[in-house]
Amino acid sequence: MPKFSYVIKDNAGKAYKNVVESSSQAALVDMLQKQGYFIVSIKELSGAGTQRQLNKKKKKRFTHRKIKLT
Repeated sequence: MPKFSYVIKDNAGKAYKNVVESSSQAALVDMLQKQGYFIVSIKELSGAGTQRQLNKKKKKRFTHRKIKLT
């Protein structure tokens, strides 16, 4: 299921941010509107960003090794 990042506001105008899994953007919009929230933005998150972050961590782990100079 795809992940979505969204920003919503309640009736008092307080903003909330969250990341959730939903079957579709339309289903997420429907759910949030039924709960009485005003939708500011919704973006689908791609899996590539997560993979890129993992690759950076792996690269860092392998490049920061102690080296003995003799």
